[in-house]
Amino acid sequence: MTELITRAQADTFFVVLLGVGFVAALSAGMLARRRGGDPLLGALFWGGPPLLIGLMWRVYNAITDRIGLDRVANLAVNFALFVAVGVACGLGWTAISARRGVSSPED
Repeated sequence: MTELITRAQADTFFVVLLGVGFVAALSAGMLARRRGGDPLLGALFWGGPPLLIGLMWRVYNAITDRIGLDRVANLAVNFALFVAVGVACGLGWTAISARRGVSSPED
C-alpha cells in the first residue's frame, strides 16, 4: 500500500506555509501602518497562524522522532505542548489587546 502523501511532501507544504505566513505578516503589518492601524495586531492576525502551524509541525515531528509514534508518552508530550501553546497564545492576545485598548467580544 502506498502513501497518499509522503513526509517529504508534507514537509515541503509546511515550509511553503511558513514562507506564506512570513510574507502575510510583513504585508499585513505594513498595510495596517499605512492605513493608520496597529501593525502588530495586523501582522499577528494574518501572519501568526500560518507561522505557528508551520513551527508546530516541526516541533511535533521532532518530538515524534525522538519518542516514537507508537508510544503513549508521545501523545502526552504533544498534548501538553499544544495546550501550553494555546494558553500562551490566548494570554498573549489578551495582553496585547488590553494594552492597546481593543475591546473583547463580551463588552
